[in-house]
Amino acid sequence: MNISIFDEQSCILGEGPLWAHDRLFWVDIKDKKIYARGMQEAQAQCWSFSNRPSALGMSQTSKHILLVAFEKELAFFDVRTGIIHHTVPYNDRAGNRSNDGACGPDGAFWFGTMDDAEQEKTGELFRYDGSNLTLQESKIGISNTVVWSPDGKWMYFADSMEQCIWRYRFDAGKGQIGEKEVFVSLKGTSIYPDGSTIDAHGFLWNAQWDGSRVVRYSPAGEIDKVIELPVSKPTCCAFGGPDFQHLFVTTASIDTSNPLAGKTFVIEDAGQGFAEHKFTGEVL
Repeated sequence: MNISIFDEQSCILGEGPLWAHDRLFWVDIKDKKIYARGMQEAQAQCWSFSNRPSALGMSQTSKHILLVAFEKELAFFDVRTGIIHHTVPYNDRAGNRSNDGACGPDGAFWFGTMDDAEQEKTGELFRYDGSNLTLQESKIGISNTVVWSPDGKWMYFADSMEQCIWRYRFDAGKGQIGEKEVFVSLKGTSIYPDGSTIDAHGFLWNAQWDGSRVVRYSPAGEIDKVIELPVSKPTCCAFGGPDFQHLFVTTASIDTSNPLAGKTFVIEDAGQGFAEHKFTGEVL
């Protein structure tokens, strides 16, 4: 298993990797930027914004549109022109901002928020289907890990402040979450679960803040594999590449002098992923 640097750009808070249109897209939340780079491209393309982007999703109906969770609104972003076509504000607490998010098997975009000061449990979980924006959960510390099992029967969601990943029963036909249970707990350690992806066999891969690692968990929540990284703050991971056998890992350079921190890594032949779900709602 080969671990290398995919992109040399040192992000303050790299996040939200998404393989779309044969390229990896990711964000730097703190620096208000979205990046994109293909496997054979010499350098990344970059777009700068006035608001902080945190999570991305693909549209099924509009090929070149990404759905972007900005700190206080959702936006439809055209990657060909760099133009934002429409925004959808959401009602959240004044001190909150968006964090992790993804499109689900129900065709909706799910995203969580957090207290920007990382002190209070004021974060919330939302679902947007193109017509309705609905609140799903509240009293969240730091929203992370919005992913689903391959069969769509489970949704996984983490609160990094609680050092816990939960899984919810999920009804893809109705776009509803049911009862939740603890999937992984890191309480009592100095490690925090951050963003995740799911492989084709239903194993969850979790990037662990202050853990210098990505951990693969079995569907039963047991550690199956640990991949050590040369940086302390990996933030999220996603499968991509031509056959979805490359695992991309974003990282942060906050509170560290490590020159590798903030770069985006790629792990070759890590496992077998699959394409992300797409947003099926109307693109305005």
